[in-house]
Amino acid sequence: YAGTSYAQQVLFKYCPTQLLDNNYRRQLVLQEILRYQPDICCLQEVDDKVFSEFLSPHLALAGGFNGHYTSKQGKVREGSAMFWRADKWGCAAVQDVKLRDVFKLPLSDRHSQFQAMLDSSPALVEALQKVTTIAQMVLLVPRQAVEDSGRAAAATAAGATGNGAPATDRAPSDDNKGEGTDNDSNSVTFGPPGPLLIINTHLFFHPYAPHIRSLHTAAILEEAAVALAEWQQIAQLQQSRSPAAGNLQASVAAEPGLLQQLPQLPAPTVLFCGDLNSDLNDGVPGVIEMLQTGKLAANHWDWQMGASFRWGKEEEEYAEEEQQQQQQGGQQQQQQQQHGHVQCSLQEDDGHVFDPPI
Repeated sequence: YAGTSYAQQVLFKYCPTQLLDNNYRRQLVLQEILRYQPDICCLQEVDDKVFSEFLSPHLALAGGFNGHYTSKQGKVREGSAMFWRADKWGCAAVQDVKLRDVFKLPLSDRHSQFQAMLDSSPALVEALQKVTTIAQMVLLVPRQAVEDSGRAAAATAAGATGNGAPATDRAPSDDNKGEGTDNDSNSVTFGPPGPLLIINTHLFFHPYAPHIRSLHTAAILEEAAVALAEWQQIAQLQQSRSPAAGNLQASVAAEPGLLQQLPQLPAPTVLFCGDLNSDLNDGVPGVIEMLQTGKLAANHWDWQMGASFRWGKEEEEYAEEEQQQQQQGGQQQQQQQQHGHVQCSLQEDDGHVFDPPI
């Protein structure tokens, strides 16, 4: 939307118009990505055509990247995109989370903890059906780990049939060069690479709606836990060649045969990425605290600030309310100070305490 008149005249009026042109900006984005040479790249506010017609083909050609795009809910054709180096990572499973659907009443059992809060706030129910936030969940498996697992299985099978002994020594690959050994006390030894569940999202921006960001984060994490459990189940069924695996496979849009390697690999590590729109305000943001600790207290300031949020309410109205609350708080504090001074003075005079009504 950088090329719209609103962006040029209001949002970015300080920026020369020619620098907001989409054809100019997308070239810079591509150069920036290639300059960093990432294994995995998560982007937000990506135009759907920029993904399909520019970023995806250029990154595939210049960097060997595969990608996945998810559009936000609503009319705006922009969303989140994820790219990964196809020579290092394979996509085992993909699932998109649409937060409007997650919070549509009645809630599913996995999100029942939110029911009491929604029952007490029709305004929150309305807001959650207006916000267009989505999240991508992509399960990536390292190629090296799959190759190592295959070699180990082949060596074990060869040993079991008497055709050879399992091989334990392997020449270091390019990815392992420089890793520490027992003879090098100053280096670090890394374990075998494991799968990654990458979550990519762009949380709601409104400064007076931190509670929505926290709710969305909690729901995304719950969806991730369920997805991982389902993918593990599919992988085990695929390995056992169970007919039931075919019924579940339809929900997995990924490289064929890759998911069934999951049981032989370390447990996936979850990486929560994106634009979290979380600043410090009165303390650690609820989103950050939840990601760090796995919970958010009932008295956290996220809930207090979000209690007055209404969809369509202008930010100036919140600012006016804050100013009024600060003035009232200052008056109460002043009255309390005066009250304390009167008590102290009267005590000094005659030993009696006068407690004036406030």
